[in-house]
Amino acid sequence: MKKSISFNNGFNWQSVTKSAPKVKRIPKFQLFRTGLILFFLLAFVSAFSACTKNEKAVMEAYEFRMNGKVDQAVELLETILKGDSTNAMAHFELARTLNYMNLMGSKEADLHLKKALEYDSANLVYLYYNAKNCFLKAYIALQQDESKAKSLVENSCNEFIKVLEQKADYPEALMYLVEFYGVLPEDLGGNKTKAENYAQQLEKVDTYYGAKARLVMLPEGTDRVKYW
Repeated sequence: MKKSISFNNGFNWQSVTKSAPKVKRIPKFQLFRTGLILFFLLAFVSAFSACTKNEKAVMEAYEFRMNGKVDQAVELLETILKGDSTNAMAHFELARTLNYMNLMGSKEADLHLKKALEYDSANLVYLYYNAKNCFLKAYIALQQDESKAKSLVENSCNEFIKVLEQKADYPEALMYLVEFYGVLPEDLGGNKTKAENYAQQLEKVDTYYGAKARLVMLPEGTDRVKYW
């Protein structure tokens, strides 16, 4: 039998050894599971940290663009995408920067915008920007090459409809559809019935845009000043 060993603070070894329960060994499987959880937790923290860092870098590129330093913006965004090729935010900002550099649009910008939508297909900001980008192409075709205009108008309208599938009361998207369908002749994609339907939706959503939509639907020659 072990002798009682007393310390100055009254701690008694014998009483502890008799009363303390035996420590159970942790099964190897439980140790493995705990280690696996810790591994994924650390991986998640690391990925989250990298994601936050990249978001800050994209915002820095945005600031470069807004201050006219487009070359620095492009360089930074390309660096981000080299390390994270699926970064939708970086693809989107690069598309905007390239379009900013070329107001008529570019195939490279279209590619990055397509990538942004591929990696974040439900992002309303990306969808609306893409629809407006398609509108620009349709507008240029209407001015320069009507043989391509109708298909581009249809494509643009379809992209605005995708925006409405995410947010049915998006007034700007509804307004574009009213103008496309209400202003253009039928051979270029116009459709008065569709225009009226979207105008009615818009009137329920937003008073100002609803009034603009109704003006589009009024007969040509209407006194706009008197209308307002």
